[in-house]
Amino acid sequence: MDMKLPTVVRHPRMLVQSFSQIVGYQISKHNIPDLWLDAQGEGITIAVLDTGCQTDHIDLNGSVLSTYNTTGGDINDVHDQDGHGSHVTGIITANNNELGIVGVAPKAKVISVKVLGDNGSGAYQWISRGIEEAIARNVDIISMSLGGPSDDPQLHAAIQRAYQNNIPIICAAGNAGDIHNLDYPGRYTETISIGALNADNIRAEFSQTGRNLDFMAPGVDILSTVPVNSYAVFSGTSMATPWVSGVVALMLSKHHCKGGDTPVNTVEDVRDHLRKTAIDLQDAGRDPNTGFGLIDVGQSVKLMKTADNMPEHIAQTTRSTYPHSQMERWYCDLEKRISILEKKRDQTS
Repeated sequence: MDMKLPTVVRHPRMLVQSFSQIVGYQISKHNIPDLWLDAQGEGITIAVLDTGCQTDHIDLNGSVLSTYNTTGGDINDVHDQDGHGSHVTGIITANNNELGIVGVAPKAKVISVKVLGDNGSGAYQWISRGIEEAIARNVDIISMSLGGPSDDPQLHAAIQRAYQNNIPIICAAGNAGDIHNLDYPGRYTETISIGALNADNIRAEFSQTGRNLDFMAPGVDILSTVPVNSYAVFSGTSMATPWVSGVVALMLSKHHCKGGDTPVNTVEDVRDHLRKTAIDLQDAGRDPNTGFGLIDVGQSVKLMKTADNMPEHIAQTTRSTYPHSQMERWYCDLEKRISILEKKRDQTS
């Protein structure tokens, strides 16, 4: 049985020369630029398991940390003939520059893992191998905008290992509409499953329903990066999923860089924090049509408690001069340690 891309609505591609930077509603309406004062994804690495990526896209400059291919051939070749993986990657981490678009977490890093072929399909074992590689590379988040109709023990075992390693796996619910079941792997309880809303926060007709649905996010008419150095508008739960991955990257980045006191050490910590800040769209609590509701990105990031007495000069330090995720993580850890030491000094003085 093959895993496939959910059927997404695709509009004609646009060349970069046709416009300067456009900030989509999924960014502006949710006031995400205001949150960049706290974090932009520094120090966070996201494995995107998809059709690959145009790693040298002009709006993904420096965003892709490394690559891996499970579909055969060169293990480092993630050439994206389909364009879906490049689109997903841009939603997460497109550069905040003077052209194209901007991602939710523009300073996060991506490991592009090609687990689907150029026709948008792939074997379950390819997905499983991609998850295992993501675990081995110590990623913070796994984002999967793909789905299939069948349970697969090997795939489930890989997801359980990621879960046990405290890596949130953000998955698309699927695009088959109100069928009362999510696609796999989004149906697994270890994942965080995402449905799609339009710009008016109304559930998209294509967004799959089911009792395991967790949250809703913007997924209709999303402009993002596609090969070659172009942009296109897609619609689908595939687009909502990386938006959530970007939001979680902002949360974790703020937590790592500012001595966060909010518990986000496990997948359930992350899910619970998102649940507490979600906006109900239908019945109170969880329902099969909209899950726990719309993720309130502002509250989810702002309510990440930071350590008391954070030195002002540290809180305002720019981290953009550190181009590699490992260096950014080291720098964030250093800030955290300085804050803890200064707190201890104040307590003993």
